[in-house]
Amino acid sequence: MVDDTAMGDAFVSNAAGLATWSISVEFLQDYATGEVDATLEPLLGIGTTAALVVKPTSGSVTGTNPSYSGTGILESYNPIGGAVGDQAMASATFQSASALTRSTQ
Repeated sequence: MVDDTAMGDAFVSNAAGLATWSISVEFLQDYATGEVDATLEPLLGIGTTAALVVKPTSGSVTGTNPSYSGTGILESYNPIGGAVGDQAMASATFQSASALTRSTQ
């Protein structure tokens, strides 16, 4: 939202600004070639965009299993997480670099 209040207005007025989106994800960490760490670590801090597709389950895209796709920039990547005795976790946050598209087909 962008404030578009004019001098003399008796209230604050807002207008729609530029659209943005972000996604934060958590992975079971895997350091093997082609897996989580090998895929995400090279993207961190270089401004390279990545194509992202996210859906609730691995099944076909439907009205009850929509997919969201867009291009994002990896803003943060924490390659080590979790407590002693937990499975190794990794978290990442992507920021928008394109529109986010929803598909049900």
